Amino acid sequence: MLQWIKKNIPTREQMQKNGHLSWFGDGIYKRSLWSFNQESIARGFGIGLFVAILPIPLQTLIAMGCAALCKGNLPVAFAATWVSNPITFTPICLLIFKVGQLLIDGDEVASIPQTLTWNHITQNFSQYLESFGKPFLVGLPIVAVCAGLGGYILARITWRLFKHKSN
Repeated sequence: MLQWIKKNIPTREQMQKNGHLSWFGDGIYKRSLWSFNQESIARGFGIGLFVAILPIPLQTLIAMGCAALCKGNLPVAFAATWVSNPITFTPICLLIFKVGQLLIDGDEVASIPQTLTWNHITQNFSQYLESFGKPFLVGLPIVAVCAGLGGYILARITWRLFKHKSN
């Protein structure tokens, strides 16, 4: 699997020649941010999953910025944000809502909007927040942190399993 990743993800040198990330500055091309070691990959994966859960625009750029600050692998952080996509958006939101609903007072009953599409959310943002209300806002940080920590731990365990298997 690591061989496939190394083969299919652009190298630091290829990205530097491309110039699309030049507005980040030269710091983004540090070798440590592009190396494939256990800690770098685990950090990148955890950061990417954390940011993927947040319903914000420009997730990949934010994840890459956070990975650069935390010395995580940039390509892995970039790829991990794609866990959140148009297909998985609704199930992720429902999970966040249900986690929040479990943690708040049972007297507060919230309802899920009948139409939950990206267009509906962007056009009716205030109604969206009212519909999800407190359960969503309570569940969001919990699910995001759990996804990030879970991703970090999963990446470290997977690395050790593959390392042990190859020896």
